[in-house]
Amino acid sequence: MSQDLHEKKESAPRREPEAFRDWYLDGRRMRLTEGPSGILRLTIDAERSYVRVKAYRAFPITNPEEYIGFCDDSNKEIGVLRDPKQLDEDSQRLLARALRRRYLAPKVLTVSGAGERYGVSNWKVETDRGPREFSVIDHSENIRHLGQGRVCIQDVDGNRFDVPDYRSLDRKSSDFLDKLI
Repeated sequence: MSQDLHEKKESAPRREPEAFRDWYLDGRRMRLTEGPSGILRLTIDAERSYVRVKAYRAFPITNPEEYIGFCDDSNKEIGVLRDPKQLDEDSQRLLARALRRRYLAPKVLTVSGAGERYGVSNWKVETDRGPREFSVIDHSENIRHLGQGRVCIQDVDGNRFDVPDYRSLDRKSSDFLDKLI
């Protein structure tokens, strides 16, 4: 009899916690459209509409293609879409474009110059999109080591710069980043 109970336990479907049921959005019931100036709009079940929404990746590094969050223009969370492939084709296209814009991050190829003054580091870098100059404050918050040599740098204006593997950069660049992470 104990074996029968064990088998029933294993075959029981996995249930989500009650608190998350309303959090997840069903892509088959959603429609994304574009407003003036490329602003993303969201309609759910033709019942709820949000004139301005922002889409973001819940796991931008480890799982960028699933679990897409949506918030309204007041940054109030609307919910999370597990699988964007549930959306209709036009909505998928608009979502992909919005996410590309949001996560545009030039790849740092070399650090050609950097200095620090009054707690602000000023950087000169070569990226895959050309030379850039930017400033970073609070290194512990804005220079993040993501593992396996990957580093994400966020400047004072909120722009992100990606270093896929700082260990593969030239010696001067990798030594500089090694001191900061």
